[in-house]
Amino acid sequence: MLSGRKQSSRAEVLKHRFCIYGNITLDYIIGNGSVATRVGGGVYYSSLPILEEGLPVEVYSLGPYWLFEASGLSRYKSNSDYSTHPTVFRIEYSGESRIMEVLEVSPALTPRDVHTGLCVSVVNPVLGEIPPSLLKTIRAGSLILAGDIQGFVRARRKGVLEYEAPWPINQVIDYFDIIHMDASEALYVARAENIDEALVKLSKAIRRGLIVVTEGYRASYIVKPGRFIQLSGIRPKVVDKTGAGDYLLSATVIYLANGVEPEEAVARALDKTDEWLFKKPVNASSRATTLIN
Repeated sequence: MLSGRKQSSRAEVLKHRFCIYGNITLDYIIGNGSVATRVGGGVYYSSLPILEEGLPVEVYSLGPYWLFEASGLSRYKSNSDYSTHPTVFRIEYSGESRIMEVLEVSPALTPRDVHTGLCVSVVNPVLGEIPPSLLKTIRAGSLILAGDIQGFVRARRKGVLEYEAPWPINQVIDYFDIIHMDASEALYVARAENIDEALVKLSKAIRRGLIVVTEGYRASYIVKPGRFIQLSGIRPKVVDKTGAGDYLLSATVIYLANGVEPEEAVARALDKTDEWLFKKPVNASSRATTLIN
């Protein structure tokens, strides 16, 4: 599906619907001696590059109504259900390390929270809110299915965030045309001791599509069946990397929907993500803080 594609015109890309899945979150982000309260979640950060391009987006997500208002996503929310509380994270940065703690857990999405017709779909759960049975339904209605492994390998409970895979990971990966994971997730998924071993194991395990592996400011990789390539060298350092992988995923999907070849699509998306990180918007942060105080 992703190879040998012709470059599409912008008019053709605009014909596509972009459907994003995953629960919105409230994040307390600690770093550089300060605490910021922000709207977050893969669904929020993945919506940004699509909205920046003026493309039609549909959001399938659960959380309280006020949080969708704070994020600016209420007008794009396409499923009717809400929840009384969001998933809440405490995220602390110290140097290159990040510690995440789950303070609240929101409900899982259900079959009534799925689009009809065909979409270019981005599935970006944060904490197991999209089971494989729902993923199978989304796959059936997707021209391209992109996702992030994060929400499929995190324990769905309060406390310090831990890796735990309640479903067979290979089964999950097989649904996707493109899936993103960071280096620590790649080590967990591949049961590897280092990134080189993980890349080799992933290249042997993947049967279709591609995996994008990122490691902060270090090199990024594309993994395909039987091989992997290093895509970039050292990238700029930033303290707060929250949402970078989610933004990268959607930026890549836009290029793919425009007919750009996968390697070039990821390379362009990495550059676009770097630009975004250095001018990360904070408007949703201040609105969220006002609404919860």
